[in-house]
Amino acid sequence: VRFTCDGVYLPYTWKATGDALSHGLQFTVLNQDSTTATLSGTPDQAGTFGLDVTLTDAKGGSTTQSYSLTVASAPTPTGTDDWTQPGYDAGLTGNNTAETTLTTANVGQLAPKWSRSGALTPSLEYKGLSYSVEWSQTFTGAYGDFLVGRSVTNGSVQFSQSLGQYAQGSEIKAIGNGIAVVRVATIFGGWRTYTMAGYSLSDGSQLWHLNWSDLSHVVLDGNKLIASPGGGWIGEIDLATGAIIWSDNQYKGTGAVVVSHGTIATVGRSWDATTSTWYDYMEGLSETDGSQVWADTPLTQPGDYFPLAATGTTLFDTNPITATIEARDLTTGKVLWQTPDFATVAGTGSAGESWSNVAVSADGNTICLVTTTEDSRSEE
Repeated sequence: VRFTCDGVYLPYTWKATGDALSHGLQFTVLNQDSTTATLSGTPDQAGTFGLDVTLTDAKGGSTTQSYSLTVASAPTPTGTDDWTQPGYDAGLTGNNTAETTLTTANVGQLAPKWSRSGALTPSLEYKGLSYSVEWSQTFTGAYGDFLVGRSVTNGSVQFSQSLGQYAQGSEIKAIGNGIAVVRVATIFGGWRTYTMAGYSLSDGSQLWHLNWSDLSHVVLDGNKLIASPGGGWIGEIDLATGAIIWSDNQYKGTGAVVVSHGTIATVGRSWDATTSTWYDYMEGLSETDGSQVWADTPLTQPGDYFPLAATGTTLFDTNPITATIEARDLTTGKVLWQTPDFATVAGTGSAGESWSNVAVSADGNTICLVTTTEDSRSEE
């Protein structure tokens, strides 16, 4: 069960109480601005249980909603190799294991619930719909890009908005608060132009547009958009209007950003005239006005720092010199710990390797690290 809220005074504080939480269910806050939480797990007994969820905003305003959850007794497995019984497909001890083991005899019974072919781009999910850009025929008979929202249950189209008769190669960059931020690519007369635009997901209207050629690095934080379109610029944009709240046109970083608890973690670059080389360093900027809160010492050799994720006030970033993941205090920049060098862990050289991604659990207690070496092997 997913709980979401829309408002202004971030961050929110969630509190859940009730006997439902003592029977195998967990209440978890999902994202860094605290606008989404979930109730998940497997109930350990049948019955009716209560749950009270209280939400408090940054100014102390709060509201409480009470829920009653009814858990029915589980049916008895039939023991047949029947893929129509999804309740037994969890692979747990004591369940119908014949349904969870793929063999040459049963793999042919697997079929997708729905599929879609054609010109598709990576999709983003928002409130039960999966949004992507699809290339389709417009009302004039020509073809162009559409912003399309499909049901995650059956793939049916619930929302469709043309991005323009000559739009081709557009891409969704972010979705939040009922607004999709889209990089719209238009081809006309042999020329390709770009704009960044915000579209309402309620009626498809274009709320704003900016004449930027790219928006490589985008992070949503409530009703604000932290953006770096390249060309030595970083700033904060009002998601609803496209108005620039603050900007820094002297920014010399890479544009990669992570935001949590009012601090923007990004990568700065320092020019060394002696070696004629740019050297990376991690820095924290105030989300309020973009001023520098902290800055690390620049690296002593070329390499690309990269902020990966944040949970609470902990930032995870890559250190290209030591080939490690670092955990930092997001408010001060202090390094709390580092992972071992990959060469120590796997017994291989670190040349050509890179940490490509990191996933942080909702409670912040577990991280999954993914690294790639020059021979294309991966380790988790």
